[in-house]
Amino acid sequence: MEKSKKEKPGIEKAGEDLFNFAINREDLKLIMSLLPEEAYIKRETVEYELQILKFISTGWGITIFLRTPHIRIDLQSCIGKRFISIRKTYLKQLIL
Repeated sequence: MEKSKKEKPGIEKAGEDLFNFAINREDLKLIMSLLPEEAYIKRETVEYELQILKFISTGWGITIFLRTPHIRIDLQSCIGKRFISIRKTYLKQLIL
C-alpha cells in the first residue's frame, strides 16, 4: 500500500510529461518547415496526420514498453483524463 502512494506523484508527473509531448506542436512546425515549398502535398493534412501519429505513438509506447500492469494502467488513466479535459474545454469553446 505504501509503495502505491509513493508511485502516484511520479506516475502523475510522467503522465503530464507524456501528454505535453503528445500535444506539443513545436517539433511538427520544424518538420513542416523542412518540407520543400514546391512539394505537391496538402500541408494541413500532413501536419494533422503527424499530430495524430504523436498521439498514437505515445499510447502505443506506454502499452508496449511498460510491463508492470498497475503502472501502465495508472499512466494511461492520467493521460486519458487530460485528453478528456481538453476535449471538454474545446467543446465548450465551440458552443460559445
